[in-house]
Amino acid sequence: MSSSKIPCTLVWLRQDLRLIDNPALFHAAKRGQLITVYIFDEDCSGKRRTGQACLWWLYHSLKSLRNQLSQWNIPLIVKSGKDAFTILKELLDSYNADAIYWNRCYEPFEYNRDCSIEEKLKMENVTVETYQDRVLFEPWTIKTAKGGPVQIYVHFWNQCLSLPQPRKPYDKPKFKNQTGCQSKCDEPAVWQRLAKLSQDMPMKLQDFWHPGEEQAISKLKSFIKNSLNAYAEKSQCLRLNTTSNLSPYLHFGEISPFTVWHSVRHASSSAEPPAVKSESLKQYLRSLGWREYTCHLLFHYPDLPQKCFRSSFEQLKLQVDPVKLQSWQQGNTGYPVVDAGMRQLSVAGIMPNRLRMIVASFLIKHLLVPWQKGEEWFWSKLIDADLAQNAFNWQWAAGSGPNACPYFRVFNPITQGEKFDADGYYVRKWIPELAALPNAYIHKPWEAPSTVLKKANIVLGKTYPRPIVQHKAARELALATFGQTKRKQEPPTSNSNKRVKEE
Repeated sequence: MSSSKIPCTLVWLRQDLRLIDNPALFHAAKRGQLITVYIFDEDCSGKRRTGQACLWWLYHSLKSLRNQLSQWNIPLIVKSGKDAFTILKELLDSYNADAIYWNRCYEPFEYNRDCSIEEKLKMENVTVETYQDRVLFEPWTIKTAKGGPVQIYVHFWNQCLSLPQPRKPYDKPKFKNQTGCQSKCDEPAVWQRLAKLSQDMPMKLQDFWHPGEEQAISKLKSFIKNSLNAYAEKSQCLRLNTTSNLSPYLHFGEISPFTVWHSVRHASSSAEPPAVKSESLKQYLRSLGWREYTCHLLFHYPDLPQKCFRSSFEQLKLQVDPVKLQSWQQGNTGYPVVDAGMRQLSVAGIMPNRLRMIVASFLIKHLLVPWQKGEEWFWSKLIDADLAQNAFNWQWAAGSGPNACPYFRVFNPITQGEKFDADGYYVRKWIPELAALPNAYIHKPWEAPSTVLKKANIVLGKTYPRPIVQHKAARELALATFGQTKRKQEPPTSNSNKRVKEE
């Protein structure tokens, strides 16, 4: 045990790498001296390793927070290992700390582990304080009349909106400059390993992203000022950067959902121009609600990342064509809007939400590849890979989730491109070999006359692939295949079929 007689508080950091609105840090600072620890466990979900893009972000986020805390001589210790209890207990002993604070996590593996650790520490006479942080409404607060989880999103969100407003954000903690609590338990090898993982990654994330709390706050302010008012109208347009781009910052906790919630609501009620349209505010808050919804579902249904929620989909036994799967992964399907999205994912670690739906539908419905393969690929590549959202969104696209896209809804990659990337800006940005194609053919280059292709320096099958499947035939096969599950879903109506045709 350390010879220091000054007790201090240990703060266990996870997906809360920030100072503003960090309840655990805020309350720990009131007690006096503190130390912070981050435990690096690559198998963060209990069953799978953290994706490469997320590891890059984690390293830079931890560096940013360490620099912030160093202003008050507060150590940020990074440890490695799976036995969090032992690591925490050793730190408590080493620093003569009599209390540990953390913000609650809700993924089943983490929640169960944390409950166990809390119980063991209390038996060791350690004060344990935990706080709500990751979600606006905790998973056990939203229930059906019978006390079960709410499975339908609209009912879930309406119930959330009927509750009192989420708590207001905490201020930045009032730290005291520390002199007697220097770091002596850090593991330089862990920092070095994270740095190496970050440097060895083939993705060019540094060209698109700057992790850290300061950037998160800046992006939120910019979004409110420049894009929130047009969110309802333009958020689906692939050309315009009208979304908040806060998803990775929310995932790593560099900004809290409470800060985002109250900031956008304040902007809507402010007398300062521009006034925020009510529909834009509602739609953006609904996007936060979807994040809440998926977190709640995973809490109640831990198998969502692996198993179909609707058992009838388990019976389909789809076979994986490795050549087609690889074409999809590499952005070489021959459908420009699909390929543009997949190439952006491979370089920048993200793609617009509209594209996520399009590429997911294409993999599942056009190529008849099980949704789990897409979920695994997104997990490895997404900068904002979140276990709950990733799993549920893929189950939504497959039609197998508790609140899902119906089996007969098949996204047409041609009309989707023409509708949301009408001038081809997005496709040309990510597939430069198609840049010289006229707008009329940018989403269907195989229909371009040979003279047009020659002028654009395009040789189908060489400089850009031909479609690996024909849309009409693939759609008919998808309807026949997934139609086997319809006895457990609502049957399609004539209006439904019309909508499918227009997708």
